[in-house]
Amino acid sequence: MKKVQQGFTLIELMIVVAIIGILAAVAIPAYTDYTIKSKLSELTSVTSPARTAVGVYCSDVGGTWAALTGASLAAAQPTVPAAAKYADPAVANTFTSAGGVVTATTKTTGTGLPAGNITWTPACSAAGTTWTVGGSIPSKYWPKS
Repeated sequence: MKKVQQGFTLIELMIVVAIIGILAAVAIPAYTDYTIKSKLSELTSVTSPARTAVGVYCSDVGGTWAALTGASLAAAQPTVPAAAKYADPAVANTFTSAGGVVTATTKTTGTGLPAGNITWTPACSAAGTTWTVGGSIPSKYWPKS
């Protein structure tokens, strides 16, 4: 009588475990980076009104930049709501009048985010405003806008 194999051999199980290990070694770091980038998108949202104000200002003055003062400067400051999870409302999230640079700082306590900030620097032209993203947070987490 012929015996039918019941189950997997040890080598087959070892191959499956090795494949799962390789996939996990690639997926876990990628997932961690993805979650940090998604959390930092809150900083982009918080600074959006200030960046819009800078874009409108550049359009109104014909593509040149001049320092804002007084009420105009105060109106352009980013406001971080107290309920923000990842943007730190206690730290100065600022709009500087010198070059129109908008800065947002991360809240690091219990968030899993790197400490630092993201900056958006405008370049005004007659064609519109283009933004250069920078900051002290590693560049792999910077937003694309």
